[in-house]
Amino acid sequence: MGSEMARRERPDELRLEAWRSLLMAAVSVRERLEQEMVEERGLPLTWYEVMLRLQQAPGRRLRMQELAQGAVVGKSALTQIADRMVEAGLVRRETCRSDRRGVFLVLSAAGRRAF
Repeated sequence: MGSEMARRERPDELRLEAWRSLLMAAVSVRERLEQEMVEERGLPLTWYEVMLRLQQAPGRRLRMQELAQGAVVGKSALTQIADRMVEAGLVRRETCRSDRRGVFLVLSAAGRRAF
């Protein structure tokens, strides 16, 4: 059992190389998707992700907190993305009637067309 614990604590070079390769492939795929999305649709991939999640949500709206839970980016980056999308007219913010601290991000008509 002691040698098994040592193996878990120190991955061998083959496993480390497999992880490095996987991470590099994920970054490469994401960069390619980003490039294609911007070239073909004029939208950053992160904007598309937000619009996709809003399109699938009931009422095409999610609280910012819910949106952040499954997002690829962090909360502060998501807030900046939402700000830019509001400026572009793709989404709008609405206050939550049951919780004044809560804010919904809602897919606008322009956002639905862009999506």
